[in-house]
Amino acid sequence: MRKILLIMGLCCMQVAYADSEVVKAVPDTALLHSPFGADDVTRFREPMKNFFPETWFHFINGNVDKEGITEDLKAIAESGLVGVQFFHGGGFADGWKGVKEPVYCLSDKWEDLLKYTASEANRFGLRFTMQNCPGWSMSGGPWIDFDHTMRHLSYTSTYLSDGQDGDIVLPKNGDSEDPKADYRDLMVLAFPTPANETTETLYQGNFGLGVATSENPHVIDIILDKPQVARTLEFNSIWGFDPSYATTPGVKVRAVAIDRDGHTHEVLPLTDMPGSNWQDNKTMSFALNECENCQHYQVHIVNQHDMNLSSLRLLAPARQQNWEMLAGWTLRQLVNNGYIPTQSPTAYVKKESIVDLTDKMDEEGRLDWKKPHGDWTILRIGHVNTRHVNVPAPPEATGWECDKLDHSGADLQFNNYIGRLASGPLKGLLSNMLMDSWECQTQTWTKRMPEQFERVAGYPIRMWIPALLGYVLDDPETTTKFLNDWRFTLNDLYVNEFFGTMVKNAHEKGLTCSYETAAGDITPADPMEYYKFADVPMCEFWQPFSGYLSDRTYKPIRPTSSAAHLYGKPRVSAESFTSIDLTWDEHLQMLKDIANQNLLHGMTHFVFHTYTHNPGATKYFPGTSFGTHIGTPFMRSETWWKHMPAFTSYLARCTYMLERGKPNNAVLWYLGDETQQKPDQYNPFPVGYNYDYCNPDALLNRIDVQDGHWVTPDGIR
Repeated sequence: MRKILLIMGLCCMQVAYADSEVVKAVPDTALLHSPFGADDVTRFREPMKNFFPETWFHFINGNVDKEGITEDLKAIAESGLVGVQFFHGGGFADGWKGVKEPVYCLSDKWEDLLKYTASEANRFGLRFTMQNCPGWSMSGGPWIDFDHTMRHLSYTSTYLSDGQDGDIVLPKNGDSEDPKADYRDLMVLAFPTPANETTETLYQGNFGLGVATSENPHVIDIILDKPQVARTLEFNSIWGFDPSYATTPGVKVRAVAIDRDGHTHEVLPLTDMPGSNWQDNKTMSFALNECENCQHYQVHIVNQHDMNLSSLRLLAPARQQNWEMLAGWTLRQLVNNGYIPTQSPTAYVKKESIVDLTDKMDEEGRLDWKKPHGDWTILRIGHVNTRHVNVPAPPEATGWECDKLDHSGADLQFNNYIGRLASGPLKGLLSNMLMDSWECQTQTWTKRMPEQFERVAGYPIRMWIPALLGYVLDDPETTTKFLNDWRFTLNDLYVNEFFGTMVKNAHEKGLTCSYETAAGDITPADPMEYYKFADVPMCEFWQPFSGYLSDRTYKPIRPTSSAAHLYGKPRVSAESFTSIDLTWDEHLQMLKDIANQNLLHGMTHFVFHTYTHNPGATKYFPGTSFGTHIGTPFMRSETWWKHMPAFTSYLARCTYMLERGKPNNAVLWYLGDETQQKPDQYNPFPVGYNYDYCNPDALLNRIDVQDGHWVTPDGIR
């Protein structure tokens, strides 16, 4: 062992410039599939360039010059890194004026400097990769018009009582007042008003709660003015409780009602608050058992962490449990799955009673309809731009996020940025496209959604739309089945229309493509299937191990590594050493320890976060960081930079060994047919056993059984 460690420390990569050859983004499959032999000892001692780490390389605002670019790339190459992944960010260090004449993103001068950067990278033997938009999230820019933005459903409810007829004007959603929302009508649907639908809110309160145990829970007493039937308990977003613990909130909820005779009725059995995600901004709804003649309600809460309960509402209308997640507005765990509340069928919408009034409303919203007998609810349903933009980009390079559910959005994005550059100033210089952090939440509509849903689910969606807004159609079981079909459709579109299209476009330009976590992380989709298109699946890990960044479900590696194993991807890259606590006291031994921990979960290849461009060869020390507090500062002015070759050589040996062999896991863990938050990658198994996740697509299309083992086409058993 000591001999091996000595070799790791002393044998470093040598850099030659003029004749340096840029290496590909993925390892040579012929090498990986060849028999083990003496050559492996040599390759371990002196790993080939492809196995060395890469780094992100950031321009910040307009502070860019050629002298600094050359010195940066020279230092990167001499450190043993073999590639730079280029970003142009904005919004950080706004007061810092590093150059006399700033460079504006997307300008002619910017394109000249970009070409210079890529040419210099290639001269130093560095693979040149570009993030697929300015900023780091996600895919957008000034070229995205309203026809190709991410869209959300938007609606208003109008209640007509029995006998109420005459001139009716249906209001638009408040979003329509914002021109950036680009409100567009979709349909008008009407149905007999369910029981207590117009009563709406029975109670609303807010609380700041400390930690409470199951033996001594918080008890919130709600005493109404008169006996009322409550069917829904609604909390503010789980992210709003405590951002540090959104993925594992550690909250349990129980609700009871007390009738006039003092008898207690359990209206919500004890249940866990579902794990959520750091972009969750939707309410959390629990369905309650009905209690007649109850005026006094109690909500019991057990929480492991301080809890900001900014809104607790008791509602009279029936709403599908956790409908906000089931309908694809956010991503959460499924909790109390199979729990069916005891509620009157009169509180639900009968699907056969829904009437389509779309052709009876004019452009001003005036409805020409003779209402049947009884109370009716009319929904004016439209869709709006979600108003997400690519961030954090310079202002001149900021625009709407593209449609993620239709290939036309992906095409427009690619053709106006990576595709245009790859055919223009970067022709022959760009080798890989990166798709980084998904920070644009979710999407619930696109122009071809009706035909796409019918293609996937096999039946029309139109009369089911109210279920996407929280209404229970026919009964909770029926509504759940539809909402599962809906999420299955969303998954199909995220996977094929967006990721599949972006990769296809990249390949047509001769580029490979790598991308990070999104599905099952933020979007309600299969956490593995979309990786089947990636040449290099990516995940991420952070340092130090502290706060919510060390939360075990925050950014798990195992879904990405499992996808790579099942879909035949030899490399699992990771955005490495991301930090949200910039201290400037990082050192290589500390980083090595963190690297080792994350290698154990299945990542194989390192992409450092981050190297920030420093204009001027020696003007500023120790150099600018990526932001005010983000990112480990890998840069030439670090005191330990001269020791980087030993560090990158060590990581390259790890990469070589992990990619040279095949993973040996004992168990396939089937994630099920329903989309939800990823499991805890530290779930206990018997000592000596490890596992890969398995999804429906791989189970049906990639896995066979041989000699009592599950086997992939690549020979992983």
